[in-house]
Amino acid sequence: MPRTILRRLPHSRLLCVTLLAALTGCYRVAPVELSALPVGAQATFDLSGSAVERLRRDPTQALLLDDFSVSGRLAARDGDSLRVTVPTRISEGTAPPTTVFRDLRLGADEVRRVQQRTLDRRRTTITATALGAATVVASTFIVYRGGRASGNSGRPVDPTDLRIPIVVFR
Repeated sequence: MPRTILRRLPHSRLLCVTLLAALTGCYRVAPVELSALPVGAQATFDLSGSAVERLRRDPTQALLLDDFSVSGRLAARDGDSLRVTVPTRISEGTAPPTTVFRDLRLGADEVRRVQQRTLDRRRTTITATALGAATVVASTFIVYRGGRASGNSGRPVDPTDLRIPIVVFR
């Protein structure tokens, strides 16, 4: 392995770690009580086995399931029942896919667990600080190097190889 690659390897590791930290995102999934979930909130509803069987009987509602869960917005809460609006992508022919929202009625006893994605302030702070530090380190490295290339560029190119014909006659 050439020495220039070995010298750049720690910097590429730092870049990969920084990008990985940024890609993890600043959100976390946390369980929420169904009674505490406000109307209009986006959540994932884990369903009971009987609810999944009931929904699988109807082909249009079976498309809304993701194993034993449904992801969507809580549209309404009427006593012991819920109405969840689930986004579905539909592709027709050569037209680009469109998103259609379908309502799904569930009983409160059919929902086993509710999970909601929330902003994790601690992770956001750590990620922003790490990205800022990586930017400062990279900028300092570039300024310190003065923008000069490192290593050998190889043999000089013959000027006759650099000629580019403007007009070609046949």
